[in-house]
Amino acid sequence: MESLNVFIEIEGRYVKAGNLASTGHEIIFEYDDEYSFKGISLSMPSGKKLYEYSEAHVFFENLLPEARQREIIARAGRLSSANVYGLLKKYGGECAGAIVITEDDNLSEIGSSYEQLDEMEFEELVENLYHSSPAVKHKGYRLSLAGAQAKTSVKMDGNRVFLPLGTSPGTHIVKAFSPDFEGLPVNEALCAQLAKACGLPVCKTEVRKIGKTSALFIERYDRYENDDRIFRLHQEDFCQALGYSYALKYESEGGPDFARCVELVTAVSSRPAEDKLLLIRWFIFNFLTGNADAHAKNISLIYPQGMNGRPHLAPFYDLVCTGIYENLSKEQAMSVGGEFVPEKVTKEHWRKFAKDLGVNFRLIQTTFRDITEKTDFGKIADSDIKNRIRKIYDSRKKWLTTIL
Repeated sequence: MESLNVFIEIEGRYVKAGNLASTGHEIIFEYDDEYSFKGISLSMPSGKKLYEYSEAHVFFENLLPEARQREIIARAGRLSSANVYGLLKKYGGECAGAIVITEDDNLSEIGSSYEQLDEMEFEELVENLYHSSPAVKHKGYRLSLAGAQAKTSVKMDGNRVFLPLGTSPGTHIVKAFSPDFEGLPVNEALCAQLAKACGLPVCKTEVRKIGKTSALFIERYDRYENDDRIFRLHQEDFCQALGYSYALKYESEGGPDFARCVELVTAVSSRPAEDKLLLIRWFIFNFLTGNADAHAKNISLIYPQGMNGRPHLAPFYDLVCTGIYENLSKEQAMSVGGEFVPEKVTKEHWRKFAKDLGVNFRLIQTTFRDITEKTDFGKIADSDIKNRIRKIYDSRKKWLTTIL
């Protein structure tokens, strides 16, 4: 049976967590006998040694891109997009969090292999993200990032851009301007700015121009630097932690509802009360700003450096007003008291929402008012994207004011 080694980086050293094996139809994960840290996922505690089929499949498949982006990397690797094991073998050298998947039996030092990109090479990289994998041109590229958007990870040194190769960690995620959704990077940067002003911890997110090419740069919260070295922090999204496939990230399709997410963070976080309140604030902020894609894969837990304590909520990411795009569903990824259509949400739905979370309805009211008091579009440069987002925000603010 073919197998791969699964390492986790802990405080700058690689620790073998276990082996990922393929039966030809399914994948199996087995913890190493010497592994003594917490499990690599809350859905796979290290107290149990062997995880078969769906248990292992869910966690590891959630490390891969989705939809068209998975098709792109599969095509570049001459693999089937359904071949989870093969894709991880090809692209598992640099994943979200601290997981490194490799054929190598031993990893002693953190990867330090990078290819510097000049302005033209960076332009080519960004322009091709929606059509091709960097692995086509850069043979040492082994990176996998979850999600449906076109993106890659780079190491930034000032304005110099480096593409990580092999198992080398990056410092920033780069997202290209989308041919399908106008101004998407501007949208995300704007929403991140609003969220920060409202008291939400967010990744540093900005549109930057390198040469003639503009793209969205997001500082990775699962990386940190010390003495000019880049280190990884382990993380997992809520689908991984709860044991849900990425295909079930939406509540209406059988995925976790918001109450389940709050229940998780209350049970496992090192700061349960604070994180519960932050999640509620995140939910109301997304409702106000028209983000219908706020699902369980868009919230994560981050672990301490030594993997010897409880995790807590990671900074928020992928904050986008999806409501400005005509061809995207307006139904919420997670319901308000069982209602997914924003225009149909009533005061009673919000009351049920509060009850399901085990909080007083007054908390929902005060959180809403606090967010609206701190939201300031005046500090954001004028643009068509800003005006369209503000129109949705103002409409929902006015309406919610009457029912909350």
